[in-house]
Amino acid sequence: MSIRVEHREDKLLQESTEEKVTEGLKGTYVERVTMPHHRTLLLFLDEVIVGKEFADEAALQEALGTWSDFAKQRGLEVDADWQPISIKETYIVLAAANSLGGPFVLGVIKELAQ
Repeated sequence: MSIRVEHREDKLLQESTEEKVTEGLKGTYVERVTMPHHRTLLLFLDEVIVGKEFADEAALQEALGTWSDFAKQRGLEVDADWQPISIKETYIVLAAANSLGGPFVLGVIKELAQ
């Protein structure tokens, strides 16, 4: 049985990347770190993970393991609080630091019948 990943149903990452930087956010962690990471994470999910078919969890985890290199190739040095991405039950999650609210669900794993 193969698996694939879908975006979160609430489209949180998509909505956060559409937000404009308000005057109150200029120069903050949100502008300097969160927003660039969200944009690059969404690009990573769209190009590498979401909608692709993976033979098993090991193949998916291998693809998830390319996150830092993917980001680096696009000019983003991934902050330590924004990695790694791993599989937890039926979700893919970013193991964000507790100071950032803890693990952040990025997508939902769906099993595909052969």
